Amino acid sequence: MIVAPLRNLGRPACGPLNVRVARIADAQQVDGASVTPNFFSVLGITPVLGRDFTPAEGVVGQNHAVLLGYGLWRRRFGGDPTIVGRSIRLDGESYQVVGVVPLGKEYPRDAELWVPLAFTEHDLTTQRGAHYLDVIGRTVTMAALVTVTVEVSR
Repeated sequence: MIVAPLRNLGRPACGPLNVRVARIADAQQVDGASVTPNFFSVLGITPVLGRDFTPAEGVVGQNHAVLLGYGLWRRRFGGDPTIVGRSIRLDGESYQVVGVVPLGKEYPRDAELWVPLAFTEHDLTTQRGAHYLDVIGRTVTMAALVTVTVEVSR
């Protein structure tokens, strides 16, 4: 287990996502990311509209929420502030828009939307060798990168 110097030890992670965003009759392919609910709070990013993911949205079956990137929100939804609380379709499934991520705060770099990453108990016990997620953290003020690297590699 990692102890200080890492802050907010919720083990935030993100993985790639590529979905079709449908609006009325047309759809557009969009790159995004599946992220743990604490992903944006660890990065210190607050939505410009709406809210961040809640811990409950990291549970399988309750993870049909989506955060839109600012550019996607402006381009695809006309910057409509009433989009928060409404449903959109991602790959044919309904997701509720909970917020909009500020311009320039997109991570990974090409992501335009984010959905909560949820694991089943089976995933947690059998997928330990899967290497499709990036795990991130923030160091506390005087923590040396070397110290963090040593602790993470344990």
